[in-house]
Amino acid sequence: MARMIPVDPDSDTPRSEREVFAVLEEGLPEDWIVIHSRRFFLPASANRKREEGEVDFLVLDPRRGFIALEVKGGDVGRDQDGWFTIPSGATREQIKDPGRQAQHGAHAINRYLAEYVWFRRNRVKAQFGFGVVFPASKVGRTLDPALPRELIIDQGDLEDINESVGRVFNANRLDDRVLPEGFADAFIDALAPSFNLAQSLWIRIERDERELVRLTDEQVGILDLLQENKRVAVKGGPGTGKTLLAVEKARRLARDGKRVLFLCFQKLLAQHVKSCAEGFAVKHFHSCCFGMARRAGIQWEFPDRYDDQQKFWGETAPELLLASLEKLPGERFDAVIVDEGQDFKELWWPAVDSLLREPRTGTLYVFHDLGQDVFGRSHVDSLGLVPARLGFNCRNTRRIAEFVATAGDRPAVLKPGAPEGVEVTELTGATHRACVEHVRKLLHRYVVTENIPTDRIVILTLKPFEYSKVWEAGHLGNIEIVEWTPSTQPNQIRMASAIPFRGLEADVVILCDDDRRAGHELWASAASRARHVLAVVTYS
Repeated sequence: MARMIPVDPDSDTPRSEREVFAVLEEGLPEDWIVIHSRRFFLPASANRKREEGEVDFLVLDPRRGFIALEVKGGDVGRDQDGWFTIPSGATREQIKDPGRQAQHGAHAINRYLAEYVWFRRNRVKAQFGFGVVFPASKVGRTLDPALPRELIIDQGDLEDINESVGRVFNANRLDDRVLPEGFADAFIDALAPSFNLAQSLWIRIERDERELVRLTDEQVGILDLLQENKRVAVKGGPGTGKTLLAVEKARRLARDGKRVLFLCFQKLLAQHVKSCAEGFAVKHFHSCCFGMARRAGIQWEFPDRYDDQQKFWGETAPELLLASLEKLPGERFDAVIVDEGQDFKELWWPAVDSLLREPRTGTLYVFHDLGQDVFGRSHVDSLGLVPARLGFNCRNTRRIAEFVATAGDRPAVLKPGAPEGVEVTELTGATHRACVEHVRKLLHRYVVTENIPTDRIVILTLKPFEYSKVWEAGHLGNIEIVEWTPSTQPNQIRMASAIPFRGLEADVVILCDDDRRAGHELWASAASRARHVLAVVTYS
């Protein structure tokens, strides 16, 4: 039995074609392929004009190539005006030349195959031909110079369809030869492909994004409630919108004509906020210290020993900032907005306050999360600021938020209506190489299959870069792995370490070099950076 595509004819298939369908299925060898009712519309290309039509049957002999068969049932004839049929109880009707139909279809299909990627890559040209089937008629001789008897299969020929189809192949001079491996599969992929028009992941991301933006707008309303307070500490867990609100507060103050400084701990966050800042300055704390010292003409002597360096960053740098501001009082600001406040040491806060034109009374907003105090140095609660709290996660989809909640003691708190999102992907590799291969396949799926822009994807590692096998790989397929910057080039995917990436986010996050442990807040913070899609690759 031949392989039939589809397995059964459509319900509206004419009786004559159903009969031929059954005969071809039963009578041809099992390695032959028959495609029924192949309609085609081939757009114009550099090598052809636009073509459209339909072939009743395409019959593939994997050793010789394919033929197109046109089926004409009932009473059929031809006179000087052309071909005609006489339906039962009706007057005769003009019909298209069946031989020309089959011939045109065969040539059109062949031209299409010639441009199909497998045939071009392997430089394969298919052998092809055509024929006509009259299942209700007896044909004793050649009917037309354009349609020799050898190209016709009539009612009697159906009794030995294997021999009859072979005769049509021979009449088209299709040599018996061994076609390249993969020819039959490529033939099917080109002419009868399987596909699933499920909603793409990128479309789902865009849909869910509209809902998350709505929730975020609601969070921004908190700033309206706090407008009359000049000194506020806003506390919130991962995904509650702290950085978003910090940036929005800086914008509002700048629009009111204030000189505003947005201050944070991580360089990456400072780079990101600077790329979208509107009317306010952006610095990470130590670059602020260095810049002020340089403008004040104060020497900046960075020590060589590691222990001395830690003391320099923790104690000397803020002291130099205080000294610089004494010499440059005009460099002070009307308002300072601090993000990642939990990472600021106790000795830094006097220097931060001195950045204000009115220390201790000027506008100071601090956004912080004690749960992300991985350095154990937060002193925000001791600053005497008006407390405010962000309780709802407005960054993550429900599935990501609930997944992240498993890493710590805090439950996922989402507003009603938060998008469900897609399931979190968890993959495990027995070797580091297997983990890298998991990441490569994920990138191929997201970029090639799901059409997600590369600038919406970030790879996060819980290790320093020098210990990451993904970073060491450099390239995964056609994609180059680069260190995170606010913008990227096509075919590049950005990668960052989890701690410097705090405060940032991405539509798609691949968390690799995973070292998850129960209650591990760094892991939870890293996983929460994903807005819509999260994949976790673990080394077993």
